[in-house]
Amino acid sequence: MAKSNTISMVSKLTGVPVDTIRFYERKGLLPKPPRNQAGYRIYTPEIIQLLQFVKSARVYGFSLSEIEELLAIAHSGPPAKCDIRERLRRRIDTVDQEINHLIDVRRRLQSLLVVCGDEERCRDCRLVEAIS
Repeated sequence: MAKSNTISMVSKLTGVPVDTIRFYERKGLLPKPPRNQAGYRIYTPEIIQLLQFVKSARVYGFSLSEIEELLAIAHSGPPAKCDIRERLRRRIDTVDQEINHLIDVRRRLQSLLVVCGDEERCRDCRLVEAIS
């Protein structure tokens, strides 16, 4: 990657919208990039890598504050890296809880479908009573 990546180029490369990149800068997740003589922000490979980390962490369901904490831990040195493992374990626990919740919601929805019955009973729908 060239060292003269503008925000629009970085947006296209990473799939992160320009407004989101600027938001991450304002939140302090990304450092303010240097500017060229024309005043355009120039994104270094390091900033782009950091942006890709933030994007990936969001996909894994980490909040922005959790990502900020992960970055702080990662930059604090090897002893703190065990804290990252603990945070990953907690995230896995949260995902497991979400999965269990969704399985329960699916089961309940399926039972509501049984209450609905066939198309003949649609005219006499009792769905509101069943959900209540």
